[in-house]
Amino acid sequence: HDPVTNAPKGILIEEARTNILSRSTEIDNVSWTKSNALVTVNVISAPDGTLTSDKLIEDATTNAHFIYRGGASTVNTPYTFSVFLKSAERTKVRLQISTAGRGAYADIDLSLGTITGGPLSDGTYMSSTITALPNGWYRASLTGTSPAPSNGIVLIRNAANATSYAGDGTSGIYVWGSQLEQASFSTSYIPTTTAAVTRAGDVLGFTGLNYASPMTWFAQWSLNESAKNGVHRLISVNNVAGGCCRRLRGGSTSTQFQYENPAATLVANMGTGIQTPAGIGKASVRVQTNSFAFAYNGAILGTDATGTVDNVTGLSVGSAMLGGEYLNGHIQKIKIYPSGIPNTQLQLMTQ
Repeated sequence: HDPVTNAPKGILIEEARTNILSRSTEIDNVSWTKSNALVTVNVISAPDGTLTSDKLIEDATTNAHFIYRGGASTVNTPYTFSVFLKSAERTKVRLQISTAGRGAYADIDLSLGTITGGPLSDGTYMSSTITALPNGWYRASLTGTSPAPSNGIVLIRNAANATSYAGDGTSGIYVWGSQLEQASFSTSYIPTTTAAVTRAGDVLGFTGLNYASPMTWFAQWSLNESAKNGVHRLISVNNVAGGCCRRLRGGSTSTQFQYENPAATLVANMGTGIQTPAGIGKASVRVQTNSFAFAYNGAILGTDATGTVDNVTGLSVGSAMLGGEYLNGHIQKIKIYPSGIPNTQLQLMTQ
């Protein structure tokens, strides 16, 4: 569900990821380097409702005031640094993936809930996101590369958004739930204590089925804004021999239906369409011998009058049968009808 509006979003399906940073909620720990900054521990409730959010406070010197952590980073490789933030006396924050000013940054205004970013020196800026949460919290992320081993950095900035300024020894921001991933977009938060933690890929599927032709599939989904690129599997099914024989895929550049025969030969490949990342995708497909049809967001994108269909024994939702092509988004509805629905109704289902 949406944490602010409480509107339903569906089942979240994500790929496996690792939070490289240990002590993800303990910025007072010695593993976090403090530069002209202090930390007061467990001062307000965190986004998960526990009293584990720390306050990052500027000291009373004229300097940059920040904390940072070095991760096991590879140079010129995309990393995503994300953290939960809430304003206290300060509302301006800068995130960096950098070493010695080489990398990428994102400037955040916690009073407006906005974020903008760019490259630092010879680094590469890729993207940044900010998501509103209840009780004044935001989750912000920055994706970029650095030509040197990089750190995840959180800087407090003053009202003028200056990097270096005269601190007062009491003002600051609330910080919780830091995460560094070797990837080009963020996934849901993975808590850590003394070491990095890996979350397995999400699996949703069924085995022991016996679906026969004809069938009609329907899927409704949304992609995470940060995961909009690439191909994302919505539905995959396998046949009696265990091979993947039908797949419905959605992404920012293409939404398509593909069918392979038992010999793993591609029989049908139809559909184009572009889904806006923040929008809802709706697709339906008729899977029937010598009568395939595919509709997406109210339009028929393809038909095929050639090809036989064998029985379905397994079904996977949000990923391929053996993993891969993870949705990295929300499945809102999946429906399977034991009949071949006409084209006009396929269109109406997806409006």
